[in-house]
Amino acid sequence: AVLVASDGIWEVISPQDAAKIVGAFPPHRAMEAAGALADEAVHRWFSLSQGQAIDDITAVIAHFARPGGPASDEASTESPPPSSLCSVAPVLCEHTESTMLVPPV
Repeated sequence: AVLVASDGIWEVISPQDAAKIVGAFPPHRAMEAAGALADEAVHRWFSLSQGQAIDDITAVIAHFARPGGPASDEASTESPPPSSLCSVAPVLCEHTESTMLVPPV
């Protein structure tokens, strides 16, 4: 799997923590894994800034299947279609500004 994420994630989540978060999900739940990572980043931004700021948060997880791997039919000599070799799950949390200010409660 490949994880690509914006600095809004990496500023508050270590690569080790990110790997633990997304590694808890199987490949067919990549969208949920990306969402969980983004949700954790939002939570940490609000905790660190006391709800005053958040950076842009984007996560993309891509899983690549190996032809002839456990999920494929080893007896088949045909190449699998490209769509079965890669699944991509993007998650983007957009804000109108690079820093979102939240009014005090």
